[in-house]
Amino acid sequence: MTYHTATNIQQLTFGYDEDVTDVSANGLDISICVSQGEPLQFRAPDQSIADLLVAMKLHPITEQEILALDRSALVLAILERLSRGTLVAWQLRENDTCVLSIRSLSPQYNLSSAPPPKGRLYLSRFAYMRRDDGHLVLESSEAAARVIIHAQSTGIGSALCNGLAHDHAMAQFLWRAGFMVSEHEEESDSQSCWPFHDRLFHSNSRGKFAREIIGGDYHFNGKVPSPSALKPAMEGKTIALPAVSSRQTNTDSTLQTIMETRRSIRQPGEQPLTLTQLGNFLHRTSRTIAVRSGEFQDLPQRPYPGGGSIYELEVYIANWRCDGIAQGIFHYKSDRHCLVALPDTQDAAQQILQKSSQAMAGAPQPDVVIIITSRLPRLAWKYSKIAYRVTLINAGVLIQTMYLTATDMKLAGCANGLGDHQAFHDAVDVDSWEETAVAEFALSGTPDQTTTQGQPETASGMGARHDHGN
Repeated sequence: MTYHTATNIQQLTFGYDEDVTDVSANGLDISICVSQGEPLQFRAPDQSIADLLVAMKLHPITEQEILALDRSALVLAILERLSRGTLVAWQLRENDTCVLSIRSLSPQYNLSSAPPPKGRLYLSRFAYMRRDDGHLVLESSEAAARVIIHAQSTGIGSALCNGLAHDHAMAQFLWRAGFMVSEHEEESDSQSCWPFHDRLFHSNSRGKFAREIIGGDYHFNGKVPSPSALKPAMEGKTIALPAVSSRQTNTDSTLQTIMETRRSIRQPGEQPLTLTQLGNFLHRTSRTIAVRSGEFQDLPQRPYPGGGSIYELEVYIANWRCDGIAQGIFHYKSDRHCLVALPDTQDAAQQILQKSSQAMAGAPQPDVVIIITSRLPRLAWKYSKIAYRVTLINAGVLIQTMYLTATDMKLAGCANGLGDHQAFHDAVDVDSWEETAVAEFALSGTPDQTTTQGQPETASGMGARHDHGN
């Protein structure tokens, strides 16, 4: 990408991230050293590509130079693979001077190759600028990258707010980075329900990377329809859960005893969770008992308390070895007390289960992971500015309900501090603007006697993690 602005030439270049400390080659064998972690080692397809990858450490290569190569597609594929390890950085350079640089914040991030539509481009309302380590930086809840604005381009703020022509070098660069929107672009109803800071809070707290509390003013009443009280049925095979009898739910345990004996049990028992146990657990924690008509919204009733009786939370099951159902992801249809098997989700379920194991300090995979999602627009329809905060409170209440129920049923339960949000959304046909994963709870069958005392509550699995990939 090369642009001519008056007498200046602006070019997009590819280089290495600041975490890359050294790049060397022994013949075709490439070694990329990083500030933290083991070196990434691989074999280049030929000597010219090996030389280019080494030279990029000192001299970033322009996009035009790459496209002029005989094997340009292969070079771009290698750079795309390296970007998954957050090893690639991009720059917009003007006459050999860096104007903007982009640093990836996620293995899923890569610079788009799509050109912007014609017309003016404006800074996304989910983007913001701040000072960080002596630099002005541009960030967004919707782009897993950080744009560093260098000193000589401090006039960028007013330019971005006023809009730029689609063929302007800076507009093209930031469009490809994910920070600009077209003047012709309209937000969906679901997008419009997400305030900026809620989306930012969600993205930052869920690992993708000013609170004005107003409360229940029904801000979207008359603007967009309220999402339904019950989530519409999803496509997939319906699996009836065993009927739950009063004998199964009435126990001799007192609430005080259950609360005092509750533990986070990370080790699954020898015998897997049964479908009857899972059905009983979901019936006691998450079923919809009834739906009544409120003044503005239909209001369900469930076993746990929920803000405004709105009950925006949904429950999914990522199954590994629950006896009676196949591996994969299932939606719990709470008003009908049944599971809906979601097609082609086996691989995603495995990723979610592996992330759960990591969140529990490397414990064995649980029998199932319960994914709690929020249909946030339903909550934001009433609560301005605090919807995401309220949905996290509701998720915490549901997790406590799950803990107490698991204890009473003598099952192994453990809330997770980390979850594979991306794997879930890649596999399940839900729009993340309409419904997004907010919490996870690992559940297994009756634990062995030696593990029933559980483990102390710790922050294991909640620390920073930097994947350089391979």
